[in-house]
Amino acid sequence: MAEIGWEGIVTIISIVISLVIMAGDWVGPDLVFLTLLGFLTACRVITPAQAAAGFSNNGLLTVMALYVVAEGINQTGGLERVMNRVLGRSDGVFWALVRMQLPVMFTSAFLNNTPIVALMIPILLSWSRRCSVSPKKLLIPLSYAATFGGTATLIGTSTNLVVSGYQEKRYAKQPPYNQMGIFDMSPYGVPYAIWGAL
Repeated sequence: MAEIGWEGIVTIISIVISLVIMAGDWVGPDLVFLTLLGFLTACRVITPAQAAAGFSNNGLLTVMALYVVAEGINQTGGLERVMNRVLGRSDGVFWALVRMQLPVMFTSAFLNNTPIVALMIPILLSWSRRCSVSPKKLLIPLSYAATFGGTATLIGTSTNLVVSGYQEKRYAKQPPYNQMGIFDMSPYGVPYAIWGAL
């Protein structure tokens, strides 16, 4: 049986403590993981270069930039005006779902799906009150629509961006395989999104 050194023991204990803190919802996960990263670096379990490696991933940097873009759209109120016009009035839950899913799927294909859901929740809540539709019947389909739309393009979901960053590193010396275009996964993502919406 292989022995784990003190590094493994420190890592396991600190991960368990981190999970307990996040399960208790005492501190946000971003702060927990940054503290964990700093702690493991200070204990010399990982090197500073290893600690900083994740922040140099192009996918992560793109996601961070998309959060800024989404917040800018939110602050201007542009998305709310457009979505209120697109959503219009609906007589029932079925048409409310249809009117909500298509624009959310399209928007989340070109902006990261996580901020789209965060931006759309207050818009959907006020829209559902105006249309006398229970918001409970719209919020989970909102998440699904954003996920389905996000799979249609490279920038639609952070997972695609992170995988693209790793692919770029892995195939750095093989030019046709080291770059993934924005629409390279659309032949697979668009049918998946359409099937999911149905």
